[in-house]
Amino acid sequence: TDLVFLNLPDGAIRANAKTVQLITEEIQKIGPDMILLPPLLDQHRDHVAASLAAIQAWRSSGGRAIALMWELWQALPVNLVVDISSVFELRRQASLEYKVALHYKDYTIANEGLAMYRGLYLSNGRYAEGFLELTAETVNGVADHLLSMRALSEPNTH
Repeated sequence: TDLVFLNLPDGAIRANAKTVQLITEEIQKIGPDMILLPPLLDQHRDHVAASLAAIQAWRSSGGRAIALMWELWQALPVNLVVDISSVFELRRQASLEYKVALHYKDYTIANEGLAMYRGLYLSNGRYAEGFLELTAETVNGVADHLLSMRALSEPNTH
């Protein structure tokens, strides 16, 4: 019941003033305790644009909510690891709903491998999810660094 769609065009999301304003309005309306951001290392331009716009909206709304960037398909430098062992199967089933993405690659295997890798941080659990918590003081430097890493890691397909 609290799902909000901004009706932005798939494949053409931009981190522009309009997108930032839409997200800022939702943050102000909802007053969230936590904001989850797509990873800036992601190779999908919509994910990067949405994250940049959400970061700007978060900052302009005071940065009071906890802002967490999550690992979608690739490892991030993380500072928070959460045990997801008890819900991993449900998470795996949910990842099977990414029909378009799964048409090109088996991301469920990548997701499981990443969760198992993060599980190494746990004393008892097998699967974990990593997050990068941003603060108002560090967000600009972190965002710049991740965008630089993203540019450097563009795959060479020659």
